[in-house]
Amino acid sequence: MEFAGAPLGRQDVVSLARHIDAPRREHDVDCRRSVKQVDAETGKVSYRKVDAGVFHVSLSLSADEGELTDEKWAAIAHDYIDRMGFGATDDAPSVRWAAIRHGLSKNGNDHIHLAVSIVRTNGAKVDLGYSHRRSQIVAGELEREHGLRVLETRDMGVGSRGVKPAEQARTVREGLAETERERLERVVRAAAAASRNDLTFVDAVRASGVMIRPYYAKGSRTEVAGYSVAARPRAGSDPVWFGGGRLSRELTLPRLRDGWGPTSPTVQEAAWRSTRDGTSRVSSPGAASTKSWEAAASQLKAAAERLKSTPATDRAAWTSAAREVAGVYSAWSYRVEGAKPGPLREVSRQLGKIAATPARDATRKPSTSPRLIAAETGMLLMVASGQASSDMAYLMLARQLTAMTRSIIDWKNQAGLTHEAERTERALAATLAAVQPTGAPAAPPAPKTAEERARDRLREIREAQNRNAGHGAPGSDGSVPYTRRRPGPGQGPTLGR
Repeated sequence: MEFAGAPLGRQDVVSLARHIDAPRREHDVDCRRSVKQVDAETGKVSYRKVDAGVFHVSLSLSADEGELTDEKWAAIAHDYIDRMGFGATDDAPSVRWAAIRHGLSKNGNDHIHLAVSIVRTNGAKVDLGYSHRRSQIVAGELEREHGLRVLETRDMGVGSRGVKPAEQARTVREGLAETERERLERVVRAAAAASRNDLTFVDAVRASGVMIRPYYAKGSRTEVAGYSVAARPRAGSDPVWFGGGRLSRELTLPRLRDGWGPTSPTVQEAAWRSTRDGTSRVSSPGAASTKSWEAAASQLKAAAERLKSTPATDRAAWTSAAREVAGVYSAWSYRVEGAKPGPLREVSRQLGKIAATPARDATRKPSTSPRLIAAETGMLLMVASGQASSDMAYLMLARQLTAMTRSIIDWKNQAGLTHEAERTERALAATLAAVQPTGAPAAPPAPKTAEERARDRLREIREAQNRNAGHGAPGSDGSVPYTRRRPGPGQGPTLGR
């Protein structure tokens, strides 16, 4: 990291932080905010104060977008500050802020960090109301105006939960293939696909070895409004609980119930009472017969035909279908991939991103019937032991699930989600290659992305140029080979004012 052309040492960082925070200290502004805490056992709500004097945000590109110049990042940073209302206005001076660029992320993403004081130099606090939503809107505007790739899922209002650094660090430290939250999401999504109501859902989650507990409506000990899940902790450790909404937007209990259909309050109460008394009604069907697999394939075929007839304009129906198909892939992943998630998990993840619509969109009911895929199909994939009784039955089910996935991919393209469609297509191709039974014909290769086709064309052009140039040495025409040096960790300027 550099500042004013020189390396930024520890004392420089401290001086910069003090400079940004000076207006808050000089005007003695209280920037603490209240954080709500809910006791999961008693439902008691409490609040605590935390320091919140600095607004932090990261602006990042996809790895395949390459890198921007320092000047371009500086322009983007200034535009972001002004449009978020942090810059100077006719009535108020600007806040103090800094933009830091320190090289590529571990995944190859070019990015900057913005650290912004929420106190203006005259002591007035900035308006942070709806700051997350405002930031998303501003980011979309800057992507278009600066010629960057527009994040499609943001425009559509969908997307998966991000992985926090602490979660990722723990995963790496313990040598796990996925974060604990990602594993729990996979289990819950699979259990939801294998369930018809609260009762079968609770049992399916518990049968997978995951702990689950209810969250009661305010003032009630019988009406369950939500749930949380946790992996069984190691000896001497406490479990880390995640609410359904923290796993994914569409995995809250009300959204799951919408997909299952009406259930009597008696069944709901019995389901969650079992989490206290330790009873469980799930039993593995054991080795599934050929007829079971054929019935599941037949049911998926009918669902695939119904999906094909769904109007492309019926967004709610397609996102609902994506949720169901994602659940079936999660059930398949749970059974086949176990603790080492692979291509089945990736297809589920890609489809789940589209299904994760905000609650405000979930009120628009699908024009098709509430459920496409029978719970028995999800249960078969989740808990049946052994492979299908015959390769043919196994292929039949895989073929129909593939047909539904391709229909959703086609809809993504029609909806303008071309990059998301390409990612799902690649994940599907990897899945077909991984689950192909012995002796079965190889699956056709997935179509290349636009970027891959462009790279292939560039490679062809360069190869042709090399052939035409004969055996001359590079640079023999007087040109000077140009190599761009990529800034590594600890390099790159700090922009700010």
